[in-house]
Amino acid sequence: STIGKGSTAVVKTVYSVKDHSKVYAVKEFHRQGPYEKEHDYNAKLAAEYQIVKRLKHPNIVHTEDLCLGPHHRWCHVMEYCAGGDLFALIKQSPDPMNARERNCLFKQLLRGVAYLHSRGVAHRDIKPENLLLTPEGTLKISDFGVSHVVQENPPDGPVKLCTTVCGSEPYMSPEVFTHDVVLYDARALDVWSCVIVYFCMTFGGHPFTKADTSDPRYVAYKNTIDVFHKEHP
Repeated sequence: STIGKGSTAVVKTVYSVKDHSKVYAVKEFHRQGPYEKEHDYNAKLAAEYQIVKRLKHPNIVHTEDLCLGPHHRWCHVMEYCAGGDLFALIKQSPDPMNARERNCLFKQLLRGVAYLHSRGVAHRDIKPENLLLTPEGTLKISDFGVSHVVQENPPDGPVKLCTTVCGSEPYMSPEVFTHDVVLYDARALDVWSCVIVYFCMTFGGHPFTKADTSDPRYVAYKNTIDVFHKEHP
């Protein structure tokens, strides 16, 4: 059955042929419109798989395999998280989460992100929809479609800075929205996104639509921070 659908993929649950008690999530990818070339499609999926296959952590969704599906589309076979995602949990809560629950989830998120960065990987799209949950309450980071290898040989290798605008606007850091070409460390973007996720768990919504001067709420936040820095240099 289908459990998720996006612009480039559909996620379904499947049962193991050898053991029907084992359930997996299969992410079936399709091209981004008729103009995406076969070579670009294959290269994109191969790049994502090269990233996820190097990751093994309790707070990262484990990818079992990359295979060609029945419709001649590439598929990622992943562990199935039957607890849904953090976005649904936030929306289902009649009131903001209690401190104990949100702090437990936030600690797991930070552990997962710290592990990614220790492996030289920046996620670049941390948001509640990409944070899956097991029935036992374990949080797992998923969807590495826009992830970036920032270090080939962490922690001492050179850091590859980014200029690409990617992610989801409410969770993107201010430097991503600059109108000039600015190199930024994508790991810092992950940290900013984690803080926005914590805000959502605490208050049930976003602090602002985007971290840009076009958003009045962000301008108010930035002015407050600027005043603080002037008073506490």
